[in-house]
Amino acid sequence: MPDFQLITLDPGHFHAALIQKEMYPEVSNRVAVFAPVGADRPLSNDWEASEPADLLVIGRDAFAAQLQTTPALATTLLQQALDRLERSKRLASGLALADVPARVVGSLRALAAASGKDVPEGIAVQNRPTQQELANSIGACRETVSRVISDLARKGLISLRGRSLIVSRRLLAEA
Repeated sequence: MPDFQLITLDPGHFHAALIQKEMYPEVSNRVAVFAPVGADRPLSNDWEASEPADLLVIGRDAFAAQLQTTPALATTLLQQALDRLERSKRLASGLALADVPARVVGSLRALAAASGKDVPEGIAVQNRPTQQELANSIGACRETVSRVISDLARKGLISLRGRSLIVSRRLLAEA
């Protein structure tokens, strides 16, 4: 395999850390994603493309050489892995300890804090996630999230304006 390959996945193609269900001719049928040499177990991260997606496949030796010549890359990758672990921990905790309305509210508060802009009515979030995206992020079904969003809007705690969302100061202040 060359050091680097750029491939495009079609919808429905499945990867388990780049071990593929249906093989593309340009990608080896066995790609170890920085697993120990000789590891003969399938990796547990399964992904399926829902739309065309470009992937950059980097060979093990090229990746190891890049890590040695660019230590900041290792630090960045480690930080991203820790961020993912923290999100997974929060999601697992939320699933165990909070009902769907509490998870929706928590997600909206986090979204407002991360990417919102202060407006007179509260915090405006541009390009709000769809109800399906919100449901996926909190481990709920879209229908339940839709009911919660409608309830919050009816109570005046949020306002939906096209692709924007206004989170009221009341919702942000509630414990």
